[in-house]
Amino acid sequence: MNFGALELKAVLDECCGALEGARLKSVYDEGARGWIFKLYSQGQTRFLHLGAQPRFSRLHLQPARSSSAEGPGDFCRALRSHLAGALLEGIRQVNGDRIAELSFSTAAGRLLLVQELFGARPEILLLDDEQKIICALSLVAGARSRHELGAAYEFPPPPAEALVSEVPGLLESGGEGEFPLSFQVAQKIAAAESEALFLERRKNLAGTLAGEQARLQKIVGKLDA
Repeated sequence: MNFGALELKAVLDECCGALEGARLKSVYDEGARGWIFKLYSQGQTRFLHLGAQPRFSRLHLQPARSSSAEGPGDFCRALRSHLAGALLEGIRQVNGDRIAELSFSTAAGRLLLVQELFGARPEILLLDDEQKIICALSLVAGARSRHELGAAYEFPPPPAEALVSEVPGLLESGGEGEFPLSFQVAQKIAAAESEALFLERRKNLAGTLAGEQARLQKIVGKLDA
């Protein structure tokens, strides 16, 4: 299940007005490769989810945090160190694509948080006012990355043609809460991600058990002999 360009546009159209000018209170880990930005705006606390799990990358508001990690991970700490107390000046979709840009005003100046929601490894990057890379999820995680610290970041070229919805039914009406579309996306993708992770763990466990069974059968055969 992919969160496509149309879904991103619809979610941002719904919640941008409520997020602009919001104060960032903190950043938390949320699930596998997910982060919650706790924002305070217009007398309300908002929870903005940025997810970078392959096949389940997304950006949306949700009613509350759905999990509590024991402690912040490396990328979460990096975000906190650079964005503590920042103001979210604006959030936009880039080139009509699956890219979101969040503009923050901090004590050190203007910073940009860019989320690329495509590819086998969705990416999140923090840039300075000259669009030079301060940190990137792939670099912090020690994964293979096409980015380098201090290098100038360039947005991928816009798609040759308009993207169609990649998640039939994801944008159905009838959601609940202050941001019904965003909350509906949060619920559906979180459920799909949870099921996929469960199936992956079950498959891995089955493989481990099969290997152990084969090892024990060899031992039994030797004992019989």
